Amino acid sequence: MFFRSLFYERTILRHLEKVEQLPAEAQSEIAMRVGNWIELARPVSDALLERFAEVARQEQRLAVEHGAKSDIDPLWAAPAISEAWCNARLGLANGNLNRPSAVAIIAAVETFAKKKTSDSERAMTIQA
Repeated sequence: MFFRSLFYERTILRHLEKVEQLPAEAQSEIAMRVGNWIELARPVSDALLERFAEVARQEQRLAVEHGAKSDIDPLWAAPAISEAWCNARLGLANGNLNRPSAVAIIAAVETFAKKKTSDSERAMTIQA
């Protein structure tokens, strides 16, 4: 389980690094969508969290159907990152991910969502 968890963690963290190379506007859009997802999913039971992860996978499929051609396309990246957050929470709860990997993913996704959303809000305040 350790190597599977570590591989999943590194995959998710690399994806976040790629998303952080996008223009600020795209990062803010993704962060806002991920942040909204987290706020909706944070208080739910594990059973409902599994449903949230499934909906995120469906959104990824729809993004591809609507022309998303890359894992950094905001239409695909936001639900993929949201799914990773759900999977990490579920993995932590049911033991399918080791604790350090699950915590690292959860923290990285929440930090990305919070930081990029606050950066966007700050930029909008300055422009006003």
